[in-house]
Amino acid sequence: MVICEICKKEYKIIMQQHLDKHNVLVQDYKIKYPNSPLICEETRNRYKESTENYNKKYGSPNTGVPKSKKHIDNIKLAAKNRSREHYEKHRLLEIL
Repeated sequence: MVICEICKKEYKIIMQQHLDKHNVLVQDYKIKYPNSPLICEETRNRYKESTENYNKKYGSPNTGVPKSKKHIDNIKLAAKNRSREHYEKHRLLEIL
């Protein structure tokens, strides 16, 4: 468990939701308490294990795992549609 240095309560993770109660941003908390972790080792290890299992099953998004042609075509189509929607929305705004 990690201890919030402001209220001295124990948590598995100190998140922005909790720090909002103290009107403090995560960045400011890290500056004020640089040696105070935001996540406990147990939870960090559980997240790490979960991520590793996901990457083994689906491939890591950062390793350049080859994608099927169908997958690549779907990505291109989605990007094209987003572009078209963006263009049409802004074009409509210019006309109005």
